[in-house]
Amino acid sequence: YATRSITCMQTEACMAVCENATTSAAPPMVNVGEPDAPLVHDLTDAGFISAAQGWKSTALYHYDPFGGLPFGDGPPLRTVIDNSRRSDPPACTQSP
Repeated sequence: YATRSITCMQTEACMAVCENATTSAAPPMVNVGEPDAPLVHDLTDAGFISAAQGWKSTALYHYDPFGGLPFGDGPPLRTVIDNSRRSDPPACTQSP
């Protein structure tokens, strides 16, 4: 879900039972797009990183998630959200 959070519990290999969570995710999930299709180039102007959202440090104000700069102490967000570099876990297989 993009608009409400859920909780999931692994029950057996390759199966999960999910239910709506009682509260929203904090901080909320934000869709900024992908490197080849960015939706946001300034997290402050878009309203995601601001004092109103609870950000006390201004170090990340006006951060461009696709600009290539580190995100605080972490790597650049562009490298984290780059789908071409992501390796998905292998598909589940049933034992014979």
